Amino acid sequence: MKKLSLFMACFMLVNIIFAQSEKKNIVKTNILSPALRAYHLNYERAFSEKLSGQLGLMYFGGFNSGDVKLNGYGITPEVRLYPKGTALEGFFLGLSPRYQSYQLKSDGTDVNGNTITDKATLSSIGAGLVLGGQWIFADIVSLEVYGGPAFNSRTLKIEDNSGGTNFEDVSFGNGFSFRLGVTVGVAF
Repeated sequence: MKKLSLFMACFMLVNIIFAQSEKKNIVKTNILSPALRAYHLNYERAFSEKLSGQLGLMYFGGFNSGDVKLNGYGITPEVRLYPKGTALEGFFLGLSPRYQSYQLKSDGTDVNGNTITDKATLSSIGAGLVLGGQWIFADIVSLEVYGGPAFNSRTLKIEDNSGGTNFEDVSFGNGFSFRLGVTVGVAF
């Protein structure tokens, strides 16, 4: 019972401290990403009444396209304008450049039955527009829904291609795409 009372007292104290200050920060994660073996962590900060900036970090845990395995990371800075609400809450428009780097690997065997590994690095740079809405519940929990078009241009550097795998067939990180997400976070 003492532990529960202490926990409740700490919880109320934290609520009082946060309630006295205006929320200017949100740390959040995209809850749709794990279904695609990706993990996002985003930090958004209000700079003025209508403007915020966000930095998103993404780790892509792995994907197989035929015999090619792919994993890597991405960085997405973003500037957001909240035209009708206040920064961090309401409808927003965003502009987001993005950099991604992926390692490609393909294991196979040569004509003699020896194991061979082909490797390549795929780098992608691009930008996108984002439309969405973000709400803060109970003065601490954020919920965001967003989507928008993006364009990426990639470069492919083949590091070792002894088996002749055609990495050019991997149609990832190039051309037009669509970003979509639902994030949940903590405002402070």
